[in-house]
Amino acid sequence: MKQISGEVEVTLKFSGPPPTPGQPMSSTGFNDIEVGSDDPCFAETPEEYRDASPNELCILCISGRNLPAMDSFLFGGKSDPLIKAKVKGFPSVKTSYKEKTLDPVWNEKLVIPGVTDPSLSVEIEVEDWDPAVNEFMGKTILPLITFEDKRTVTKWYKLGNQQGNIDATNRGEIQLKICWRFNPDVIIKEKSSNPLGFLKKNDDDSDLDEEGDEPEENQPVLDEAEAAKLKKEKEEAEAALKKELGDIEVKSGDYQVQVHIIECRELAAKDLSKTSDPIVYIEAFDQKQNTSVKPACLSCVYDELFIFNFRNMDKDVFTEGLIKVKVMDANVLLKNVLIGSYAFDAAQVYFQKDHEMYRQWVALMNDEDSECNGVQGYLKLSVSIIGPGDKLKVHDEEEEMKKEREAMAKSGGQDISSQVMMPPSIRKEWKYIVTTIYRAEYLPVMDQNIRQIGSLIQNGTDAYCQVEFSGGKPMKTKVKTLKGERSAMNPIFNTEIWYPVSVPTATQTIKLSIWDYDLDGSDIIATTYSKFGVIQKLTNGTGPFWVNLYGAFVSTGFAMTSTVKGGLTKLAHITDDIDYTDLYNKYPDKAPSYKGRILISQRIESQRPKKYDKDEIEPFRRRVPRLPTQNEPKYQTYILKALVVSGTELPKFIDPSNPLKKAKLQVLIGCGKYEMYSQRVDCNNGVCDWAEYLTQEFDYPIDSSQIPDICVYLCKGKDNTLQPICYARFKAKDLLNEKFTSPPKWILLQEDKSIDALDKGEFPGNLLLRLGFGIVDDARQTQNEWESSIQRMKRRTPYQVRCHIYQGKDLPAADSNGLLDPLIHVNLLGITHKSAEKKKTRFPLYYQTLIFDCELPEREFLPQANVQLYDIDLIKNEFMGQFFYDLKDAFVLNNPDDPLPDPAYYDFFTELPGDGQGSLLISFQLIPKNRPDEVIGKLPVIQPTLRQAYIEVIAIGLRDMKPFNFQSMVAPFLEMELECIDKKVIIQTDHSKRPSPDDPNFLQRLVMPVMLPDNALFATPMALRARDTRLGGFLKPEVGVGIVDLINKIPWSKTYKPPQSDIFFQDKLNMSAGFIATNSNNNGGDEETKTLELDAAAKKAKELQEQRDKAAEDDFVLTQQPVELDQLIKQRINELDVGAGVFGALSHLELPEYGGKRKKVAEEYFGEIDLTEDEVDEPPKYMIGRKVLPYELEEELKTTPFETYYLYRGQKNHPVLGNTLKVVGKFKGLVRVMLEENEPALFDMTALLKPQQYKVRLYVLAGKNLTPMDMGFGGRPGKSDPYLKVKLGKELFDDRENAVDDVTDVDIYKLVEFNAELPGYSQLHISVMDKDEIGTDDVIGSTTIDLEDRWFDNRWQEIGRSNRNEDPEKLRWDTKDLERRSLYVPSSNNPQGILECWVDILRPGEASAFPPDDVALPPKQLFEVRVVIWKSADVPAQDTLGGQNMTDLFIKCWPEGCPEQETDTHWRSKKGKASFNWRMLFDIELGHNSRAMKFPYFHFQMWDRDIIKWNDMIAEGSINLGFYYRKAFKKNVAIKLYETPKGGAAKRTVKQNKESKQVIIKDTTADIPPPEDSANPQSGDSIPTSNEERKHQQDSDDDDDDPGIGVLGGLKESERERLTKPDTTNKSTDQTDTSFKTKLFNLFKRDNDEDEDEEAENDEEDPEIDQKLEPPKDPDQEEQDNLINTVKQMTGLWDIDPDDSTWIHMDTLDHETGTREPMGRICYSVQIWPKDKAMIMKVGTARTEPNQDPYCPPPTGRLQFSWNPFYMCMQICGPSLCAKILCCIICLGILALMIFCQPALNILIAIFLY
Repeated sequence: MKQISGEVEVTLKFSGPPPTPGQPMSSTGFNDIEVGSDDPCFAETPEEYRDASPNELCILCISGRNLPAMDSFLFGGKSDPLIKAKVKGFPSVKTSYKEKTLDPVWNEKLVIPGVTDPSLSVEIEVEDWDPAVNEFMGKTILPLITFEDKRTVTKWYKLGNQQGNIDATNRGEIQLKICWRFNPDVIIKEKSSNPLGFLKKNDDDSDLDEEGDEPEENQPVLDEAEAAKLKKEKEEAEAALKKELGDIEVKSGDYQVQVHIIECRELAAKDLSKTSDPIVYIEAFDQKQNTSVKPACLSCVYDELFIFNFRNMDKDVFTEGLIKVKVMDANVLLKNVLIGSYAFDAAQVYFQKDHEMYRQWVALMNDEDSECNGVQGYLKLSVSIIGPGDKLKVHDEEEEMKKEREAMAKSGGQDISSQVMMPPSIRKEWKYIVTTIYRAEYLPVMDQNIRQIGSLIQNGTDAYCQVEFSGGKPMKTKVKTLKGERSAMNPIFNTEIWYPVSVPTATQTIKLSIWDYDLDGSDIIATTYSKFGVIQKLTNGTGPFWVNLYGAFVSTGFAMTSTVKGGLTKLAHITDDIDYTDLYNKYPDKAPSYKGRILISQRIESQRPKKYDKDEIEPFRRRVPRLPTQNEPKYQTYILKALVVSGTELPKFIDPSNPLKKAKLQVLIGCGKYEMYSQRVDCNNGVCDWAEYLTQEFDYPIDSSQIPDICVYLCKGKDNTLQPICYARFKAKDLLNEKFTSPPKWILLQEDKSIDALDKGEFPGNLLLRLGFGIVDDARQTQNEWESSIQRMKRRTPYQVRCHIYQGKDLPAADSNGLLDPLIHVNLLGITHKSAEKKKTRFPLYYQTLIFDCELPEREFLPQANVQLYDIDLIKNEFMGQFFYDLKDAFVLNNPDDPLPDPAYYDFFTELPGDGQGSLLISFQLIPKNRPDEVIGKLPVIQPTLRQAYIEVIAIGLRDMKPFNFQSMVAPFLEMELECIDKKVIIQTDHSKRPSPDDPNFLQRLVMPVMLPDNALFATPMALRARDTRLGGFLKPEVGVGIVDLINKIPWSKTYKPPQSDIFFQDKLNMSAGFIATNSNNNGGDEETKTLELDAAAKKAKELQEQRDKAAEDDFVLTQQPVELDQLIKQRINELDVGAGVFGALSHLELPEYGGKRKKVAEEYFGEIDLTEDEVDEPPKYMIGRKVLPYELEEELKTTPFETYYLYRGQKNHPVLGNTLKVVGKFKGLVRVMLEENEPALFDMTALLKPQQYKVRLYVLAGKNLTPMDMGFGGRPGKSDPYLKVKLGKELFDDRENAVDDVTDVDIYKLVEFNAELPGYSQLHISVMDKDEIGTDDVIGSTTIDLEDRWFDNRWQEIGRSNRNEDPEKLRWDTKDLERRSLYVPSSNNPQGILECWVDILRPGEASAFPPDDVALPPKQLFEVRVVIWKSADVPAQDTLGGQNMTDLFIKCWPEGCPEQETDTHWRSKKGKASFNWRMLFDIELGHNSRAMKFPYFHFQMWDRDIIKWNDMIAEGSINLGFYYRKAFKKNVAIKLYETPKGGAAKRTVKQNKESKQVIIKDTTADIPPPEDSANPQSGDSIPTSNEERKHQQDSDDDDDDPGIGVLGGLKESERERLTKPDTTNKSTDQTDTSFKTKLFNLFKRDNDEDEDEEAENDEEDPEIDQKLEPPKDPDQEEQDNLINTVKQMTGLWDIDPDDSTWIHMDTLDHETGTREPMGRICYSVQIWPKDKAMIMKVGTARTEPNQDPYCPPPTGRLQFSWNPFYMCMQICGPSLCAKILCCIICLGILALMIFCQPALNILIAIFLY
């Protein structure tokens, strides 16, 4: 036997787990050492150091397994592995190397002392030792934070790539034992973590955070039961908030936000003049607009509408959106100052009823100024949001304002506390959102190598967090700078942010974002949101808990600067494109990439910590202790499993290394920072086959809401160039509930549009995956089943797959004719088969079978078949859509005789289901084969069985046909085609051009014999082709195409719907006569009588119309031209007096030009008007009995008597023009499927064969909420210049000349009449246009009413018939419903406004008998408001320097909508009193929707005038004149306010009582009635109204005395005679003269010793009480007293209140305390005059002539010039200051005298002393 000598190398590999370190090994060559059992590094921490922070890292490197072979085969194919450990900032340590082994055992300890920062990571790297340079084998990075509890962890760790990430390469595993412990012998050396920190500086780092004086106590450790309870409490709070908001679904699409800023009140003063210049800024979803500026006021009216349009808004963007309204004080040179703001979530408004907040008062708060703690004012606004498919809600504004007046009256006046969202009486309550940010983990590396300066700066992130709420200023943490790989991006903040919130708040969203700080602008990393309401409902708040962050993918290549990113974002906004990077980073639910997590807690606090308890309310931050490990969320071990089977229709990329090859693709599955990679495989025709099993084990919190989502990525590239191009996200909670039992599923991937690696329209692909995620116990229970699935995944069985293609339906139009040439591609496992080609159809019939012979896996892993639709073109077929068919749903044919199941329709889509058009009837059949080459028998017949049927077509005509090739229709006709399986059946109508080629009538009944399938599922729609006859019939182009779906019309169909013949109205009357059908049994005599009645009615209607025309010719209606006053008076005097107005009285009197005779006429203007009740706004006559619909009438009727089929032309995806498919006309008729050919027609055709003439009356009242078409500038909203344009057939009504400038709500109130022929012209097109001076006018919006559908509908005929009145005296037609029709434009799905209108259709006889309703608005009229400011009292002194105690007072007044006017200045007024006697005249416009009627406010302001500096406003007040405006407008009379028994009311009553006895007045000089009858001395006191009864009427009237010359010049003639004429009674002349002299003496007597304060008190005494206490007065004595008071008032020398006047009390509101401070009062009177009457009874402004009605005497108490300097000084400076000045002058005089007399004094002293 030959002996062989040599060496044999044997490698032993353990079949089971490797030996445990520390156990003795057998003598097989392994190191027989025991390390770690008694090593102090891994011993339990002593009790005395239990709370100490760790400072020494100990690592026991035990062993490795399955390491890669780094040496070549020549050197044994092994490796010499060693382990190296490194912590940033500390020297690296390493083990020895083990020669030539792939399963080394080290059992060596590595120690790194001095490590204390838990944000660092330890890098464990395995290298292959080489003499020259060690080779990299694998790496893992372990965050130190996971070892902070100082416990020993023994674990196997997988080795990853250079970045520590686990990829598809298997690099083996190493077993480590790690403990981060506290060693008291270690001396810590301080090291700078950022030696180059000067390159980056945070602007907040200078403010060092201080430790709070109340450190947080350690939160109690929650067990599993308590944690579950807290989780349930949070879920209940979230559910309650969701229920509170409502169950309304938010959709992605077009949104419109309308904000109506109505008015402001009681704003805080921000200017030095104690006023503000308020301007309102509205911000909605980052778009801003603003109102106009209202100068120098604290209460103002805006009445401005702002409309924000948002195209293609994502629902997540809308849900987190914010609407904020700011009221600012506008400044010219300086920055605008915030007065107050109000913010609310857009979702909060959208979830309310009708998606709106209507005419709501909101309290304004100033959260930016900590000193402003109270309500800073009130703002009235409306907010409405119109989303996809929503209708715009329109309110009756007049009715709403009436309700507001009633509510205000109940609250006692102008108090708005009952309507404001925050009551004005309460102070602002502050709460704090406390967000504690502990640390973050696994943030992305934001600063890449491309931006490094040389090699000094490493990759890293400069992270900080910020908290925002309600659009306020964000509060930030300090910046934490981190360097290294991503695993080292674990910043520790330990910061608590206290963010103040004023409650109650309408905002719910709390925004927490994390950023990377850069000098050129910070980059957002990710954003997360929480709800204020949820946190507030929780007792202890939320947390600590982990929040997972998601955002856009961060490339490891070129890092774009923030400036460039910002520019791209702005460009995206300009081009209306979406910046997906910004979208993903701000809205995490849409984001594709995991960007780390952050540990936080949140709660709501009412009190600040003691150290921060200051007066200023502002956000702050403070440091908090590190969260103990035992208080962090509890962890458990989870397992993630995945079977990556295959992918279909995956995108194809070019391999960068080989342009001739396709790039390989791989799948990445991650859960947070843990990732699993599949192998990179080839992509063959979009198909990849992986068949891999991936699994990974990791620890995450027990609470499933804190576990990151499971993300699946399809990646291209490798290593550092790996790029995830498509993704899918799954909630970990959903997978946990499945417990590893879910079957394999096809996953539809989404494109990561921030990377934008796919071409436009390219499909992202599908993946077949089986995902499992759960706890270890669940994984073990299903382990066998998963292993079985791995085996089944690889099995293959031969099959024949049959694809049965039946027919297409409603395929997208791809050609300009509105059709396409469809071609079907079916892809299965990379094999493609095509269908037959079809031409010019959107409903192709195929009935074709495609066969695939292939090998398929088990049923659960069956692939998908991809079905694609193409349009055949000459150059390249155009992709139109696709869908996927899961072969698991296919029918398996085991018996060839089994019938085929019914197919199903599958919808095409392009990228996501729902974004395409059309469907395909298809089915798949699987036939198993015994061997791959087995031949299967013949194909089954898939054509359905047919039966004979007949299609009845009642062709009414084509409507509203658009031109074709820039030429109108000539003689169109309709061609109807039904393609059966074996043949085509075509019929057509006659050519027609009556009544017009654009609206031709066919009026034919056609019957088409057809063969229809027994199964209605296979029914083919009937194609409609509208053609036009051109060039004498030589050309018949196709001008429009459409279809009629027959599935619901086949009688044997399960979904059969009978035609709506029961609603069809058949007109059987002779329409040429003017009959009205009331009773079908009327005989001929009755008809003749009826005709005569209608003739009389027609005459009466003509007379009524003439009266209306005459009434409209009012000379003072604003729409008429003004006339001369003399001509007007003459004209009115010569006209017949009908009892209204004053001109009838003028015809009996000669009116003198001056003197007391004129007084009588002026007094007659003030008629007896009931001022105790408001005018009842009766509805207009045309609205009585008329129903108002909030929408179109079509929504009420639902169905129509005729069927309307739209005709289309154009293509859906034009390469240049985009979507050109549009509606070009309609076919109107009825289609029915009959079983027998001789079945009777649906109705009697005689009603249609002879079109009749009709009168169409369109009543258009108003346009509401019209979209602005003109561009706005400087933040101001754009407006429109709307006018009405109506078209019916060839008739056109264009009201461009009456366009209204710059409005969004327009009053139209017009009647438009057309003559129509029905059937015939039926499409009534109503458009609201915007007038432009340059260019063409724009269409604001349009709506169309189909007149045929209404006239021939029985239901419409019955609407309002009960209100028809045929009485010749009260003729009235049917009251059709008033519709509020939405206006649309083709470019938007949102309504562009609302049009209020209704339509009447009458026969000619009815139109002549029944006059149209008069919908014209009552004409707006001019009125003159006469206001007299008499005096003021109790005004606090404004000039108090040196004890002046004076005010230079003047008053400003104005009614809303008029320029302000002011009185003269009462210089140096004393004791709060000032006299003005100043008249102001204001012209106002009253009528429907006039500004004065909508906002009937009259404003008062008291000012202190200053010469050197600005004037100061003392107080502001306003009164509501709406009650009196309505009275004056309705009655067209002059009105005095606050008439008193001693004023004009008593005089007028006496006069009217006496005049009732007179028949005619011949002598015009006797214009005053004779003295009262002695038998009735109290007849002049018949006015019962008291001041208390008039308290709610805050307006005043003026005196009616006529001015004269001298003291008695203004007295009445009777009063002058009573004083001057000798008495004819028994009394002596001397006695009479004495009495007269006494009265004159008393008249001019002034008691200089009387105190003025006592006079003021006497003035305020209640006259009612005095009247009750005083005994009855003698009539003569009372008349003499009245005479004296009149003289006193005219002279102005006595401090008494003028007749018919009242006081308004002025005050200011302290916004901090909510209290009001009195600031004095103003005495004023008000008269409201119709302008025509005011022109006759003219008065002068101020105190100019004619100074009458009432007479304004010169003011008293003014400065008087005197040569006495002391008297002048006392007047100017006041007695106190004057005395002080005088003392100073005397002292200075004495001093000067002593100086100048010093020589004389020296001489005298020398003389007398020497």
